[in-house]
Amino acid sequence: ILSLIRSSHTKSFQKGEAIVRQGDTGESFYLIESGHCDVIHTDEEGNERTVSSLGRNSYFGEMSLLKKVKRQADIVATTETTVVEVGREWFERVMGSSKTFQRHVIEISKSRMKHLRRATNPVEDVTMDQLETVAVLGQGAFGRVTLVKQKGSDLPYALKAMSIEAIENNGMTESILAEKNAMTICDHPFILKLHKTFTDSQRLYFLIDYIVGGELYDAIQRGKGTAHGIPEEHAKFYGACIVLALEHLSFHNLAYRDMKPENTMIDEMGYGKLIDMGFTKPAANKRYTLCGTPEYMAPEIIRTQGHNHSVDFWAFGVLLYEMVCGATPFADYNTDAIFRNVLRGKVRFQEGMSAPLVTLIQSLLEADAAKRLGVLAGGVEDVISHEWFSGINFGDMTQKKVPAPWIPDVKEELDTSNFKEVQQSEESVDENYSCNGEWLKNF
Repeated sequence: ILSLIRSSHTKSFQKGEAIVRQGDTGESFYLIESGHCDVIHTDEEGNERTVSSLGRNSYFGEMSLLKKVKRQADIVATTETTVVEVGREWFERVMGSSKTFQRHVIEISKSRMKHLRRATNPVEDVTMDQLETVAVLGQGAFGRVTLVKQKGSDLPYALKAMSIEAIENNGMTESILAEKNAMTICDHPFILKLHKTFTDSQRLYFLIDYIVGGELYDAIQRGKGTAHGIPEEHAKFYGACIVLALEHLSFHNLAYRDMKPENTMIDEMGYGKLIDMGFTKPAANKRYTLCGTPEYMAPEIIRTQGHNHSVDFWAFGVLLYEMVCGATPFADYNTDAIFRNVLRGKVRFQEGMSAPLVTLIQSLLEADAAKRLGVLAGGVEDVISHEWFSGINFGDMTQKKVPAPWIPDVKEELDTSNFKEVQQSEESVDENYSCNGEWLKNF
């Protein structure tokens, strides 16, 4: 970026003035020095749609330079705006000299192109018969998750299908509605996005983002050495994604209750997203259900003393430890032994772990839920402002301006190479089954 700035000049624009126009030939790359802009796309019928907004330190213009295509949208100043303009020659020179910058810009460009296509093919207009199955991504007791694409646009989505009969027979109706409500409330770059729901006579469906990079668990296994986990700087990046997701959940007074690396997926730019909100509940009232994965359960869950969102910060401490050490601090040969380890609360920190990380994990693995970091007077801000996260620009993280430690090797949007092969089995569905309740009217 510094090389680009040295080879550039600045331009100023008034509110309402277009910096670039859709359809123009692109010969420059722009970095916003001050001000704000809207990205406005006009479809073939002349309808305008504001696709996104850009602020200070955001950049644009890379699509035309990388793909040698016309400008895909208008960029219009919404305040007095100053931009740094860089010509094609210098842009290509810097792209060639910095592989990290190159990959980050390419992934940003891919993400923006997909976002633009989504904006011009509104998901609210999608129907089930417009979805074409590409592959099975996962299968469980209640149904399966498939990769689908929207006919015509080829936009990728994941479709989670669940058997209504299995849900009702297992008393899961309240949990399914709570999951849908939580996903509807949440709108955050590091939380899985629910786009739409469908039902038919036998199943209900969640149309969600397809996250192409696989699980954080696999990223940890891929990045760790023989005895330890991934480097602290990498763990700090993923930890920042997760704590920002927790901040959003806390804002909406929700307890996630199922944190583990298998429930964080890596998107096309290398950022983590929380998925699977099946245990997510309002945090206002204490819950007494034994839920989650044993190695991540807080003491108050095991003791059935009643719990709230404090359990998420305990699990976050376990996850930080696992990312850096390669295993959870309470791992053992069976569930009873794991529970004893959790209640005993003794954690052995590996040599080489930084002092700030050790103090952060200790504060998160506080046995007394009322004294646990994240639920004190400062809330989740106490975690975000902890010394270990110094150097992380959380504003840049949210806007995905920080290069990720690992970017999935993805050949195209429908790539499934970062997912394990699923052994498919035939779904057993009683075609004559009739729904027992009114609950689906709220779905």
